Amino acid sequence: MTDINKKLLELIIEGKTTAEIMAILKISHKQLLIRLNSLKNNGYNLSYNVSDDGKIKYNILKSIVASLTNTLTISLEKNPSTFTALIVADYHTGHERQNYDRISKLYEYSTKEDINIIINCGDIIHGCCNNEEEKIVQKQIEYLIKNHPYDKDILNLVCFGNHDYSALEKYGIDISKILCYERSDFVSLGFGASLINIKNGQIIVSHPVSHAKLKGNYNWPRETLERKIILKGHGHHDFIKTSEKKCIIKVPTLSDIIYSQYSTVPGALKLTIELNEDLQFEIVNIEHLIFMDNIKTTSFTKHELTGKQKLLTEDKILTRKQKRII
Repeated sequence: MTDINKKLLELIIEGKTTAEIMAILKISHKQLLIRLNSLKNNGYNLSYNVSDDGKIKYNILKSIVASLTNTLTISLEKNPSTFTALIVADYHTGHERQNYDRISKLYEYSTKEDINIIINCGDIIHGCCNNEEEKIVQKQIEYLIKNHPYDKDILNLVCFGNHDYSALEKYGIDISKILCYERSDFVSLGFGASLINIKNGQIIVSHPVSHAKLKGNYNWPRETLERKIILKGHGHHDFIKTSEKKCIIKVPTLSDIIYSQYSTVPGALKLTIELNEDLQFEIVNIEHLIFMDNIKTTSFTKHELTGKQKLLTEDKILTRKQKRII
């Protein structure tokens, strides 16, 4: 962000009118609009108030102003009956125990294994959950944009979590907009819960945003969860729960923030889904990856999904509480 845009942001927070802002910054109305649009592209949700004395003041919205969830469809061009992706969570960029060396190794592994999709289950920054100042949150995002590995053939699909949301809630900084504006290799899946369609199968990606009372609906009717894969960030440990109809996968953290009650280590998952003749999910293969000198597979899980297929709509991902907020 440029110095003049930072000053503009300060003036908005101070409650200056548009006329006062233009006078202080010595810019025209057209230049002001360009600057305001630049702030929006940097992730700030702005609204304005008009008073009966003919003055305008801008406000920074500190809440979700769009759908909490996105639906994304992935087409299978490499193999019409197989989908493969790496699954990661909880980078916590900006925390003293972040680990970007692992992200770099993960990219090397992706290239070696010909994997082009990384699904990120949230908390990509540490946010302001520990009362960090706004400039600290901005530095976290800047660090992420500058230092996260880039490969034109690798896409990161991100369902943003509670730490990501804290920047929006406290300072009006929408990391989902900033990241996707600055980096063409990132795709936003919204906050809290997301839905990915692959042929006639579906993956639910979730990361609770509980402190804002926003979280995915985990009480869907049983029939809507048949042949579903549910990926969950937030817990910082890996755990798999399977039945004939669904596969729930808790994704380990890629950082060094490990909770003592879990006997787990930082890592990632390699997910391979095999589709049947009806293009529904049938076989789920999960490799647990840990980081040593190179990435090693510590265990392998193979699970078969059976039962009828009933597609889940985006609307059913949201709880009633979420729908009221939207």
